[in-house]
Amino acid sequence: MDILILVGNNLQFDTRVKNHIRLIAEYADHVYISARPIPDHTIHIEEQNVISSFFDWNPSEYSCTSKLRSIARRLEIWEILWPVASVLLEDEYYKSEVINGVNQFSDDLMKNEKWHEIRKGIAEEASKEQEMGWVISFLDTSLQWAEKVIDISADIVYCNDIDTLLCGVAHKKKYGSRLIYDVHDIACDMFPRGFPRRYRDFLARYEAVLIQKIDFLISVNESAVRWLKLTYHLLVPGVVVSNCVQELQVKTVAHKMHLPLRLYYHGFCDPSRGIANMIYGISMTEDTELVLRLLPSKYEEELRLLVSKLRLENRVRFLEPVSTEKVILATNEDGDVGIHASDVEECINLQLALTNKFIEYLRAGLPVISVPSVEHSRIIEKYNVGYIIPDNKPETIADALNRMKLGKECYEMMAINALRASREEFATNTHRERLVKAVFNSFTEEESRKQKMEFLFSLQYWSKEIKYLEYDIHFWQNEYLKKFEYCKGLESDYELLKNQMQKTFNEEVKKKKSMNFFRR
Repeated sequence: MDILILVGNNLQFDTRVKNHIRLIAEYADHVYISARPIPDHTIHIEEQNVISSFFDWNPSEYSCTSKLRSIARRLEIWEILWPVASVLLEDEYYKSEVINGVNQFSDDLMKNEKWHEIRKGIAEEASKEQEMGWVISFLDTSLQWAEKVIDISADIVYCNDIDTLLCGVAHKKKYGSRLIYDVHDIACDMFPRGFPRRYRDFLARYEAVLIQKIDFLISVNESAVRWLKLTYHLLVPGVVVSNCVQELQVKTVAHKMHLPLRLYYHGFCDPSRGIANMIYGISMTEDTELVLRLLPSKYEEELRLLVSKLRLENRVRFLEPVSTEKVILATNEDGDVGIHASDVEECINLQLALTNKFIEYLRAGLPVISVPSVEHSRIIEKYNVGYIIPDNKPETIADALNRMKLGKECYEMMAINALRASREEFATNTHRERLVKAVFNSFTEEESRKQKMEFLFSLQYWSKEIKYLEYDIHFWQNEYLKKFEYCKGLESDYELLKNQMQKTFNEEVKKKKSMNFFRR
């Protein structure tokens, strides 16, 4: 069986994607990888049956919508794409009056109650021209990439995140391939001030439509799977596969309390991570240090200046990043307490996150201080592996560190519990099995039946939410009525739900017709 894997992430640092590819390669005949370039143009995957290439995006000319329409039609996905990318209908998309019209259309759609949660997020300030530029660049990249890989024949296409979803939809359209969508982040609200408002709105509507074409959903935690299903009315099965499908190459032991207590953070370096607040928090405590192992970023220079301003050069250490294979051992050796201090109130993605670093802290045997994201809170409370702090203010971080220092026995019990939590929550064999079954559709009869019942539950929820559907109602009708084929074998439930939904749907269509909803 041949598999095409599409990767928009940086494989040099993304252990989850890299480990998933290695596991899939154990069971596939051939694996074809198409990835975005990273600095050294090395795929960092050595398996013999893996063939890799990079997709280099070459931005199209200024007026490119005609070209993009042509690509979409060649790929036979124009009818899927245009309802969520109406800007492609305009040759002179860059003119002010066109931008105003497209924006008004977008704003009217986003007034729907369905999108209120997403609209509450904090957007980056941008002009309307800049917002349009983001949308055009995304469509240009996605369509060029889809055209590049469309001639790679494969039985399964595995898409990592929203950047690659259009590639997968086009591939499935041509080959009938099984389409797996692996979601690492909630793309439309990934981090505070990350994207302009209307680009975020576009990503939400775009994903809502294209995700209906997938055959199976994978995500990093149960909260993310649930959010995607309920927000996008998704009817396909979903499974959780965390970043733990490869066995640890090192054995870690639980830490003993010693001073100074080293607060440890590794990962991305940007203002949303709360790193500056960690530095201020250290300045408010005694017998503590901060160890930072940051991925390259211009923001690091601002942090170094802050350390100098507070005269903390002897208490804040900046270490070089290590390879993904060494990150657990490095965490165990250089840290005593792991921290996750993003502001979860600002962003859906951060509220739902089960971060790689959190898993790595636990696998390294470190107690954890974390803001109250849903999944982190669940594990900390269940296993007693650290402290949940209500916010990421410096004084809150300082208070948690002081509590940690005062309880030697409690700290050492938390360290032991961290290793137990990592074994039970992130058991390698469990997540390996989930991934293989999801990709190769090798579920047992009982597992398949559970998926069918889950599907019926989703339909019941979806029928209540049908009033929210603001796109071409015929498109949605074709999609969900086709999905009923998935439930053969549950005829009585099938007929009952089909009749219920058809009645609701007919009422909705009647109402929409009276509003001239179908007028182009």
